[in-house]
Amino acid sequence: MTAGSQGIGIERAGEDAGLDRYYDSMFRDREAIFPQALELDFWRDHFVMQACRSSEVLHGRVVDLGCGTGEVDVLMVEELPAVASVTGLDISDHGLSYARRHRDQLPADARARVHFHKADITATGLPAGSADAVLLSHTLEHLWNPAPVLREIGRLLTADGLALVVVPEGR
Repeated sequence: MTAGSQGIGIERAGEDAGLDRYYDSMFRDREAIFPQALELDFWRDHFVMQACRSSEVLHGRVVDLGCGTGEVDVLMVEELPAVASVTGLDISDHGLSYARRHRDQLPADARARVHFHKADITATGLPAGSADAVLLSHTLEHLWNPAPVLREIGRLLTADGLALVVVPEGR
């Protein structure tokens, strides 16, 4: 899967406009300024994982749109027995490289249940109805126009599927 030209709701976003490079830069800045946020242990007690644990939404086949560096996806497979598999999608190669490193720390059986791909979250290329749950965490607040992503969530979900949307406190 590759990122499309629509990007994530910003006019002319996507690879052609350099949005992938912008998010690569953001993750590099995080490495330099706040490297703890790139560790699994940082996320274990983070409010995002608290929301995931307390929610009955996340079950079965989960798609994480804007998965970033993948810590939450790895922890979901590790800690939430109702989650059968997680597919994390992001536009940043740099973020996805971290996600794959986190996945590689898992035991083989859990590792096989987490997949990361580069994709435009407005047009993922995944089949319609392929997700029992969709996670959109720390992504909505980055979108100039969230409508395309919300349509994609609706397309991805099964008839009885649910979405968990998490935004930073105060947004």
